[in-house]
Order: sequence, then structure tokens, then C-alpha cells
Amino acid sequence: MPNQTFHNHNHNNAQVEANGRTFAIGDIHGHHQQLVNLIDAIAPNADDTLIFLGDYVDRGPDSKAVIDTIIALQSVCEIIMLKGNHEVMMAEAMTTQHLKNRQSLASGWLKYGGIETLASYGMETSAYLTEQLLSNKATDHIIIPDAVKAHLHLIETLPLYYITDTHIFVHASPKLDIDIDAQDEECLLWRRTSKRNAELNYAHHSGKTIICGHTAQEDGMPKRLSSKSIIIDTGCYDTGRLTAIEVASEHFIQANVDSYWQFE
Repeated sequence: MPNQTFHNHNHNNAQVEANGRTFAIGDIHGHHQQLVNLIDAIAPNADDTLIFLGDYVDRGPDSKAVIDTIIALQSVCEIIMLKGNHEVMMAEAMTTQHLKNRQSLASGWLKYGGIETLASYGMETSAYLTEQLLSNKATDHIIIPDAVKAHLHLIETLPLYYITDTHIFVHASPKLDIDIDAQDEECLLWRRTSKRNAELNYAHHSGKTIICGHTAQEDGMPKRLSSKSIIIDTGCYDTGRLTAIEVASEHFIQANVDSYWQFE
């Protein structure tokens, strides 16, 4: 599928905080056409901010195009890319130096969408796996295509969370009685809601509203756990629906491979 070209409307970035809209976008998992349709629905300009909550790769047919499209959007509006657990799985599978650890991590990654991701970079996956990732070669002798290297470098730079005066954006469901910057990476990438979250009324002690992904909603609909906690991972790899939330209004936009629609 060809990469999408986006055009800037020549507004300056000083307007982003004052006048622009902010959207958070849930787990994409390689579903490039849904992403393109969702961006068409949002129609961003330079005043706007798009916050991507991670899990760009794995399971879907075109992880490479998803990342390339988000990179292209940086010329259109403010882009904030957060790290998801699947980006970490990909990076660890391809860069971990300890041989047995690399083979174990690669085997795990492949079970959760890694094969589709490798294919999206044009690799003949069966040969690549046996001759490279799952081989007995030292990691520094593994052949990594330049496009993959560039995306792995990007992944290394991605933050785990983004905080504004009113909101916390993060991939997974953080602990609610601990400051976000005091929580470890595993928690922010992998944790799901717990009994403790319910006891705390799904509200972070900071008073900020949490918008997160990671926990796929089987009905394909975003979930308001409370007025202070919203999950927007709508299981695109399974339901075919990718979701964004316009942060100020809390209105949702969804897209599938054919179209998009909006709702409250």
C-alpha cells in the first residue's frame, strides 16, 4: 500500500497550545488503512496535536507504513508518539545481545504479530527467522534492513507518557495512587486495570484524566471507566475499528477500512 502524503496549512506551532485541537489515538497494530481513514476524518492542521498511545506494530498487515505515515504527519501538525509494549517486544527481539535471550524474545514476539511486522518491511519471513533472529548468530551479526534500523532508533527515543495540565496519556493502565514519573516501564507498558483501580474509583490521585490504550475492548467501543479514566484501544486487529478521542470534548472518531464516523 503506498504511503500517504500530507500537506501543511502553514500555521505556526505557537498556536498549538492556544487554539489547536488535541486528539489521542489508540492502538493501531499495523492497520494502515484505518489510520489513513482516521486522519482523513480528523483533517489535522498545524494548530492541532495528535498523541499516539503506542502499539503501532504487529498483527496487522502494514506496520512499516503505519510508522512512516505518523512520521510524515510531523510536517502537518504536532505529533507525540508514545511507546507501547509491542514496540518494545520488536526492539528487544532484534537487538538483545544475549543469544538465548534474543531467541526467546524473538519467539515470543513472533507469536504476537512479529511475523506480519517483518513481512511489512519486505522481508521473506521464514528465511529471515531461521537464518537470522532464531539462528545461533551473535546479535551484532544479524542483518537488519535500513528501514527497520531507522524505526528501531525511533522506538528507542519514544517517551512512556505525556502529561498536560489536565490529562495523562500513557499506553497501559497506570497505578492510580503513585505519580506517573515514579512508575516503572513495565507498569506503564503492560499493566491492566485492577481491583485497586476500582477501589480508587478509576481516578488518579493527581486529579488528571487518564487516556490510555493497551486493553483491547472486544466490543470495538472505547470504555469510560470513570469520568477520569478512558480506554481507547478498540481492538483494531480484531474488530477492525481504530479510535481517536478529541480531548476537550471527549467526542470519539472511529475508522474501519472503508469509512469513518463520529459519536459522543
